[in-house]
Amino acid sequence: MKLRASWVIALMFAGTGASCAAPLSVWSHFIGADADWLRAQAGAFTFRTGQHITIHAVSFDEAVTSFMGDERPEGIPAPDLFVGVPHDYLARSVQAGVVAPLNSFKLDSADDALALTAMEFAGKQYGLPLAAEAVALVYNRKLVGTPPRTWQDFLNAARLNTWGGRFGVVWDARNPYLNYGLIAAYGGYVFGRRNGEPDSQDIGLASPGAVKAAALLNDLIYRDRMLTAHVDDEAAKRLFLEGKAAMFLAGPWDMADLVLAGMDFGLVPLPSPPGATHEWSPFVSVYGVFVSAASTQQTEAAQFARQLTGREAQVALATAGGRIPASSKARADLRNNSVVSSFDEVILRGTLIPHLTDNNFLWQPWGEAMNAVMAQPQPNYTQILSRAVEQMKAALKR
Repeated sequence: MKLRASWVIALMFAGTGASCAAPLSVWSHFIGADADWLRAQAGAFTFRTGQHITIHAVSFDEAVTSFMGDERPEGIPAPDLFVGVPHDYLARSVQAGVVAPLNSFKLDSADDALALTAMEFAGKQYGLPLAAEAVALVYNRKLVGTPPRTWQDFLNAARLNTWGGRFGVVWDARNPYLNYGLIAAYGGYVFGRRNGEPDSQDIGLASPGAVKAAALLNDLIYRDRMLTAHVDDEAAKRLFLEGKAAMFLAGPWDMADLVLAGMDFGLVPLPSPPGATHEWSPFVSVYGVFVSAASTQQTEAAQFARQLTGREAQVALATAGGRIPASSKARADLRNNSVVSSFDEVILRGTLIPHLTDNNFLWQPWGEAMNAVMAQPQPNYTQILSRAVEQMKAALKR
């Protein structure tokens, strides 16, 4: 997400039974329709409970760094509640003592097991799920008449639309986040499991499945001439919007641009590749609402968190700003929304991004390895990926 300038909006609603307690301080990076939704939710909460709320709008980077216990913006009151932070930052936040466990509040949830698991760390629940993200295969209905549900359908559609400077399919083949679904389809993984817990010494990104996925991507570039090694995410979307690419991998964050451009598009999971032992299973990120461990109003903050993440509130957020609900029940309520229903199919088969105490230990060496894999035809995949895994293990020991 792009860095946005910090801004502050204060909500002081005069509701019935107004409380003399200090206003809840809520931090969020939401803008536009998402921010409007949050203001409306705050107003409803104040009217119902008398508890005033002040929303402090900060950039995504400011929200995340503060959530992890790093630098906090000056001049903004400390938060009682963080709204919209991805779950893969949770482990570091717990270690830094920033976020409070919610087990004692005995909050029920509208969400399914996948979303709730994202909010848990070391056996405790630390947040409530609000929205979810994953990537799907987006296709231009004017160029791809039938949704590609098999790998052969996908290849046929790509070949038919690869000609004269046009691309059948584009995505950043160097991006580990985009490519994880293929790795999982072949049986690769980030962390293995030991006694039901992630095993950081069993990193499966140089496993036979990961090697097969790397070889497949390399073949799509150099043998089949379908993918290109020199397209980043923004370029891929631009080519699709210009009608120069028939398909690309995209997330919910891309949908507004496609709708604004008047694109006639559909979404499906990327089909499982040949020889795969599993379905394509992309990474899923869950955005949550978290109570600050330093808050003196944790009960009130938890109550507002519960309202924000309720089924009706998630439906309202999706309707307002296009975010995909974390709750499978809320997504079912939006079954007539083709975008939500398509991402529902993807999320249900997806894999949670693992909880990481240091994001750089994973993404940097993995990204460098994928760059090397795509730099030339048929390199030594095992050697490249094994070197990256050794770098990850060494970083974990430091």
